[in-house]
Amino acid sequence: MKNVPDENVDTSLFSSIASHVSWVDSMWFSGNSPTTQGLNHARLRDLAIASLGLCGECSEVFDEVSSLDQPQSPSHALVSELGDVSYYWFRLSSILGLDPQALLATAVKSSSSLYPSPSLTVVPTDHATELLLTSSRFAEIAKKHIRDGSDSLDRAASAMLAVAVAWLRVLDHFDIDPKVVWAANHEKITGRLSRNTLRGSGNNR
Repeated sequence: MKNVPDENVDTSLFSSIASHVSWVDSMWFSGNSPTTQGLNHARLRDLAIASLGLCGECSEVFDEVSSLDQPQSPSHALVSELGDVSYYWFRLSSILGLDPQALLATAVKSSSSLYPSPSLTVVPTDHATELLLTSSRFAEIAKKHIRDGSDSLDRAASAMLAVAVAWLRVLDHFDIDPKVVWAANHEKITGRLSRNTLRGSGNNR
């Protein structure tokens, strides 16, 4: 993972995943909702928003990968969308009470064990499709929990792991350092906060 689309991004911004999770939680526009397993309105609202956000950003990654003129060259827009995916993924890990460091460590092992060497038959859209599908499967779990309040969220950990594996495979394909993605996302979100444009849509705000 050596390809850095923007050499000006400060990749030392995050010394650990834990610090990034804390930052994501502090930036969450929906407020400081509880992170317990209790069925409370604020938590369920956050779960719904973050689940929808994850799916939406994964679809943006798919669109960016599909539109690349040079399949091996990541665009700034792709790095930005990958950062948005991680933003919602980290927020969901807090909402669900999961350990993101443990999940990502397992995801790295899973990704390398399933694909020990590059395959000529694997194209970037394969990984982007996998990312989109895994986020949709997670959304189904979240939907049932929000609707019924009875579906165990134990399955959510496996679904979150699958999303992480797919996300890492996209990064691996384009040789992108995850820290670059997180740092770029930090710059993007804090910039919007300073401009009071966290809400709304579109990348140029």
